[in-house]
Amino acid sequence: MHAALVPIIIVSILALTAIIICTIVAIYRTKRREAEYREQRRRDELAQKLAAPFVASPVATTAAQFAADLSPPSYQNPTHYHQHK
Repeated sequence: MHAALVPIIIVSILALTAIIICTIVAIYRTKRREAEYREQRRRDELAQKLAAPFVASPVATTAAQFAADLSPPSYQNPTHYHQHK
């Protein structure tokens, strides 16, 4: 009767070992993915900070367009104004 338990014990130990290894691998992959995500986010934030002075904000663009729409034609297109002189 004792001999019949040996294969069950061996299979149980192997199954537990496989579960532990899979858990460790999953934790490692998750931590690596989180680290890559943080690094990418840090790079994106740095790129945004560096590009901020060179990129016109949508509000500024809208304000400039609004001002251009209110301007007389001579200011929008000087050549158009001079043609009618």
